[in-house]
Amino acid sequence: MYLVFNKKMTQALFFLFCLMTNIIHVKAQSISVIGNNWQVPIPDITIAGADYAGTYESAEDLFTLNGTLPGPLLNLLATDKVQVLVNFQPINWNNNLQIQIKRIGGRSLIGGICLLCSSQIVGGQNYTPLLSSSFLLFSIQTAGVLGIGNSLSFSEVKTQLKLSGVSVTLPADSYEGTVIFTISQ
Repeated sequence: MYLVFNKKMTQALFFLFCLMTNIIHVKAQSISVIGNNWQVPIPDITIAGADYAGTYESAEDLFTLNGTLPGPLLNLLATDKVQVLVNFQPINWNNNLQIQIKRIGGRSLIGGICLLCSSQIVGGQNYTPLLSSSFLLFSIQTAGVLGIGNSLSFSEVKTQLKLSGVSVTLPADSYEGTVIFTISQ
């Protein structure tokens, strides 16, 4: 038996070979956090009964999150959900202090060739207490009919922190902790 390849079959095989080599190429997801340490400007609390704020908010862009997630080579009638999780690791902390986080704004974009594709950032717009265990800060929902070589990116997702529980009964000290963001698909 002999196989005869004409020009169209050769082009189709070459295209198939290119698709197969792209499937093997693996890309990693990434998340970057841009921001600084938040040092809360709390005045000396010395007089019981004095009118102290007790609650403090950071700037609305204390942390800015950007990320990229590669997608599969080919998507058919696909819906997906990417999650950005957050948790708080206390270093030197008093349990009478409560720290909360919320998301402000952000953009998401589907890259590659995509037919009727969409993405949107959902959730996290209200303050939520930061916990030592990871929880969902926001998700990015995607949908599309047909996609080739897609990726998902998000940018300019700003976060704000709120600290409460500051009082004259709190021992004087420097309290600190770390906020950790994780991307999950």
